[in-house]
Amino acid sequence: MRLNISLPYSITAFLTFLTGFDYEISESRRGKALLVYHGFTYTSKVDRKYWYCSHTTCKAKVHMDKIGKIIFHYTVHTHDPPKLHRLADDLEYKLIPSKRSNKQILIFQGYTFSQNRMSGNWYCSKQYKDCKARIHMDKNWKIKTLHVDHNHEAPKIVVTAAGEYYTVGLKMFSKSIITQMKNEFNEKLNKLVNRSKSNSINFINETRYQEFIAELKVIKSKESKTFEDYKILSNYDILEVNGRDRLIRSNEDSKNIQFYVPTDELYGVIHTMHILFNHAKLNELDNQIKHKYCNVSREVIKIYLSCCNFCKKSTETL
Repeated sequence: MRLNISLPYSITAFLTFLTGFDYEISESRRGKALLVYHGFTYTSKVDRKYWYCSHTTCKAKVHMDKIGKIIFHYTVHTHDPPKLHRLADDLEYKLIPSKRSNKQILIFQGYTFSQNRMSGNWYCSKQYKDCKARIHMDKNWKIKTLHVDHNHEAPKIVVTAAGEYYTVGLKMFSKSIITQMKNEFNEKLNKLVNRSKSNSINFINETRYQEFIAELKVIKSKESKTFEDYKILSNYDILEVNGRDRLIRSNEDSKNIQFYVPTDELYGVIHTMHILFNHAKLNELDNQIKHKYCNVSREVIKIYLSCCNFCKKSTETL
């Protein structure tokens, strides 16, 4: 265990009873001795007898004798005590490759940090927005010290089916813009549906969707099934999700479930995935949707992208 920051009162009281000294000496992120006394930190320049507050403008100080007993202290501080934490040696974090450079991104407690050159110092990715959170690692990639009081919420981090990490910055739309986009999408979709086969499973409205589920239940309940029945069951199945029956592709692998989507829900499905993956472009969006839905065609995704106001503006500025 390493002490980084303030001890709970009960621990401090126990140390006082055990050693006679109500302080603890730890190590700073630069490898120097750090005195923790009544919640404040002090550094010693030479012999560990004279300790001065870590805040250079603060005049608080502590003097010790040869055996480490405090013989004098002036503890009127001009600032609040730092927020410190007791760290374990096995703090978990992830290092992932950056999409923008050859550097890595550190993920710790849901927040992302970028490395300062090749040093052991990592700073919050929102440093440019005055977030002071930071982490220091030693040469063995162990977290040595940290300050994780962020001034913002943690980003949404999405792991794709391929194991890639994305931090999601949601580009929000007003209600009027969403309504406009949805109307434009449905108008273009209706033209596409009218050109397609009327019995295509790719375009099945909510009414027919529920009818097909009912028919499928009847087929599954039959004691004697026909060749056509087995053919249907080899392609379609039913899964209850949140109290509602959903049509899925028949698959023995329960971890790889793909849903059929009625046309009434196509906009909602594509819009959610598009925003979730930070306005993903056609190929990325198509790949992500295919992992979960089996009747959302690439052509329908193109229609949605042609309606996204944010993507149209981004294309115009290129």
